[in-house]
Amino acid sequence: MPTFPLAQRVKARISISPFFVASWRCGGDPSALHGASPARLLPLAALLLAAGCQGAGDVGRAVTAPFRSDPAPAWVNDPPRRDGWLFAAGSAPRGQRDAAMAQAQRELASQIQVSIAVDDRRVDTGTLQEATGQARVERFESAARNEVRLKAQARDLPGVRVEKEEEGGDKVYVLLALDRGLWAADLRGRLAALDERLAAEVKAREDDSRPAVAAQLLHLVVPLLAERDDLVTRLRAAAPGMQPPKDPIDRVALRARLDRMLAAITVELPAGPEFHDMLPQLTDSFAAVGLRTAAPGEQAVLRLKLAMKAQVLRIDNQYRVDAQVSGGIEDAAKGRRLGGIQVGERAGAPSEAEARDRLALKLAKRLADELDKRLIDMLHGL
Repeated sequence: MPTFPLAQRVKARISISPFFVASWRCGGDPSALHGASPARLLPLAALLLAAGCQGAGDVGRAVTAPFRSDPAPAWVNDPPRRDGWLFAAGSAPRGQRDAAMAQAQRELASQIQVSIAVDDRRVDTGTLQEATGQARVERFESAARNEVRLKAQARDLPGVRVEKEEEGGDKVYVLLALDRGLWAADLRGRLAALDERLAAEVKAREDDSRPAVAAQLLHLVVPLLAERDDLVTRLRAAAPGMQPPKDPIDRVALRARLDRMLAAITVELPAGPEFHDMLPQLTDSFAAVGLRTAAPGEQAVLRLKLAMKAQVLRIDNQYRVDAQVSGGIEDAAKGRRLGGIQVGERAGAPSEAEARDRLALKLAKRLADELDKRLIDMLHGL
């Protein structure tokens, strides 16, 4: 192998090294030019370095850029205004049109709910609530109204169409339009069918005063009235200024009739010796929730068939009485079980007699409250 003086070897290394750097940076193979003279390699190395090593792989990387974020269309923040129409816009990442549609639908529903909330005070729902102070019927009505609202919010709106679609940058935009006229027509049709059913349900029971009929009216008619109120409110939102049709029934008369029927319901108290000292407290507690206890010899509507287990404990200078009451509620005329009941309470006092008195008050109130909550469902089984 030939040898070179030190100065020549240093010069050769200095001359060749730029090519090796350029070739390595550009993905080339330096050994491919083994044996070429330094004089020929220097211009080639300079050319490669000046070109910036823009090979095939680097070109793609140089021009690739993320999606730009173009401004949203003007109608996203400023929806159109047109008589007889409602508009709502939605957006989502590019390629997710369904998500943009869902957002626009939620926005449309939100606009409707705001209109309904503002208009809800105009619907005449108070006459059914103000005619009596019985909390059990008001609870039933409140539950019916809440259920109706949930169902109405989940219902698809008629007359909705896609007004505009546009892609910009990394997003897709959708504009939905609701035809108020088609929406109002759908609501009027449903309202007419509901009014016909309401009138038929009340008329079919107008001459029947049995307790079970009161329960039927509450289970059938009260939810229908709640649905009607919701439809009327939505119709006013769909067609502002429209006068909705009148109620097909007299609500005040219906409530007065329900009051009379419920007032006729009597309860026969448990006859076991363990309840003897509790009878005054039971009578007062039942009266507080609108339930009348049957007088001696009177045929009751409901019978409480209960048993009680009590335990007296002495703790330091105090007496504590624990008790469990369980049993059933029956149809007093037929002896058929309508439902079960179970409550537990405890009370303490310096003397056993005082502890038992306190326990009797607590148990009486619990039993009255439990029966009050379930009365309508049990009457439905008569």
